[in-house]
Amino acid sequence: MLGPNTLMWPVLVEKVFVFIEYVLESVQPEDNQMVQAFFTQTQSTERREKEKSIRRHKLRRLFQGLRRLQKSCRDRDRLLQKIGALKHEAGRAARFVEITLPPSGSKVTPKNFRFKLKVDAFKKAERRQTAAVDQPC
Repeated sequence: MLGPNTLMWPVLVEKVFVFIEYVLESVQPEDNQMVQAFFTQTQSTERREKEKSIRRHKLRRLFQGLRRLQKSCRDRDRLLQKIGALKHEAGRAARFVEITLPPSGSKVTPKNFRFKLKVDAFKKAERRQTAAVDQPC
C-alpha cells in the first residue's frame, strides 16, 4: 500500500499534479444565461472541436439530401415531406440553411427549388461558441 512514508509517494504526488495541470489547461469556462441566472459550465477544447465537427457533418448530410431532392423529386408535397425529414435529421444545424420552395401547384425544378448556407449566421454561431468559452470567469 502506498502511503506518505513510502519511497514512491513523491513520484505519485508529482504525477497527480501533472495530470491536474493537464486537465486545467484543456478545460476552459463557458458562461451561459438561462432564465436570468448565470452558471458556469466547463467545456474542453476537444469537446468544442467535436461539436463543431458534428455540426459540419450534419450540414453536409443536409446539403447532400437537398441536392438529391433537387435532381429527383418533382412533386411539391413529397418534396416538403422529405425536406422535413432532412431538417429533423440535421437538428439545429438546419437553421443555417435558407431554402426557397417552389410555389404551390407548380412542378419542382432546380430553378424554383433552391437552398444556400446562411454564411453570416453560421460563422457567428461558431465565433460565439469559441468566444464564450475563451472568456475567463
